[in-house]
Amino acid sequence: MFIAALAVLVCTIYAQYPPPPPYPPKLIPPYDGNSRASMCPSSSSSSYYLKPPYEPTYYPEYFPVYVPVEEYCDYCPRVTWSCKDSEECFKPTIEYLESHCKAVVSCDSFSGNVLLVANKEDILGEGIRITKLIQCQHGKWTARDVYGDYVKFSGLSCLSNVPVK
Repeated sequence: MFIAALAVLVCTIYAQYPPPPPYPPKLIPPYDGNSRASMCPSSSSSSYYLKPPYEPTYYPEYFPVYVPVEEYCDYCPRVTWSCKDSEECFKPTIEYLESHCKAVVSCDSFSGNVLLVANKEDILGEGIRITKLIQCQHGKWTARDVYGDYVKFSGLSCLSNVPVK
């Protein structure tokens, strides 16, 4: 009898208060590929909709280290000046680029025709103001000569007062 009186008292007191607010929808943890918990359907009475177990990815999760092949070069020593006691021979201007993998070589002469010569025999350029891009490949400087062939070299020189062919 005491239990019944206690139950009536609790119900009377409980009826005087408004009902508790509804619980917020249950959040589903993101799908990690291993658990099946996030793939369970939620109750249909909820206004919360179920997310797919995965989100579309447009980019990879990590970015691999990318080293372009054309920017990689072995160490090339500085280009040497291959003139020996000649009044017609002078030193070219060399500007190194991209951590010494490329360089711009120029022979500036306003007095006449000039040749840019590699290894004392291969002609890389001919004219009044010559500018040539050279590249370091496998420890050697390379460039195309006037015929379009690749030439490997270590020394350059500019020859002035050369007759025009």
